[in-house]
Amino acid sequence: MITEEFEPVTDTVEEEASVEACTKCTACNTVCPVARSTDIFRGPKALGPDMERFRSPQEAAVTPGLDLCSGCKLCEVTCPSQVSIQEYIRRAQNQGAREKGRSLRDWVLGRTRLLGKLGSMTAPLANFGNRNPLFRVLMERFVGIHRRRPLPKYQWLTFERWFKRHPQPVKPRRKVAYFYGCWVNYNDRRLGERAVAVLERNGIEVVLPRQQCCGIPAVVNSNMDLARRYGLENVRHLSPVVEQMDIVASSTSCGLMLKHDYSHLLEIAGSERVGARVYDIMEYLWMLHEAGELDTTFEAVRDRLPGNAPAEVDSRRQARGSRRGVLWHLRHLWCQGREVRPLDEDRQPPLRCRQGRRQ
Repeated sequence: MITEEFEPVTDTVEEEASVEACTKCTACNTVCPVARSTDIFRGPKALGPDMERFRSPQEAAVTPGLDLCSGCKLCEVTCPSQVSIQEYIRRAQNQGAREKGRSLRDWVLGRTRLLGKLGSMTAPLANFGNRNPLFRVLMERFVGIHRRRPLPKYQWLTFERWFKRHPQPVKPRRKVAYFYGCWVNYNDRRLGERAVAVLERNGIEVVLPRQQCCGIPAVVNSNMDLARRYGLENVRHLSPVVEQMDIVASSTSCGLMLKHDYSHLLEIAGSERVGARVYDIMEYLWMLHEAGELDTTFEAVRDRLPGNAPAEVDSRRQARGSRRGVLWHLRHLWCQGREVRPLDEDRQPPLRCRQGRRQ
């Protein structure tokens, strides 16, 4: 395992401060995309640490506006006191849903793996329905998903089925387990194919361990109880795996759940040992680069590409360095060519991107 050869950077924000550490500076409100869009959502400061001071398990939950939180964690990235704002909001959401019941929309969207299985089995029909105006009106009326909300396409050939046909590399240097997640499996198989190709190009055999949905769809849809059930299943399946190899995730949301939220939000026993071996795929490739094992035979391509580091990466420092450092990784490792320009850093010079000779 590369973890044994390369000392990982320890997480410096996991010992989160208590709610009383909030100084009411409102920095979290200034970066919240939901608070800027609607007055119904009063902002992470008010709905997080401010209301947490008055919440009691013996009293009914007060939840107006809480379900609008998108879970981007920008509030935690910005907080100078390292208050775990999201955790307070999520726990209040879950308590309110227990008391008042969950909507059909929350029930459906919280079960992404079930939805993905049904969608992939009926991919042509499901994709037609998701684009049909009449069907979307009915979906809005009975499920609660807005008719104009873009929905992902499903693919009949899942990543799991593709991988079973995929030949294994000859004489790999090491093995790594791939937590591909629901999105890659049911909606974007090509992303998983490319992740496997990049790892195999660097002499790494990819193994698919048994896995369940990471649980983040259930968390953001007010069902932490379901998310914890998924988390317990994943920890049970992945605990023997981490004794033999590291785990990489191409979805930053899935990686964040495994690495941080299982232990801090869902309080799953044994999840710390699993999380210590989980890496974002960009982070893992960068570790290979620093160990001198990364294939860097790239070919320059002239083009431009907008880029942005996911909030999940910044929020718990899964990747090394700053957001600009993550984009530097993209320049050397992952992007499909072109010039990478940070979406929120217009004043900084663009990053020149390179593309490998082989896909």
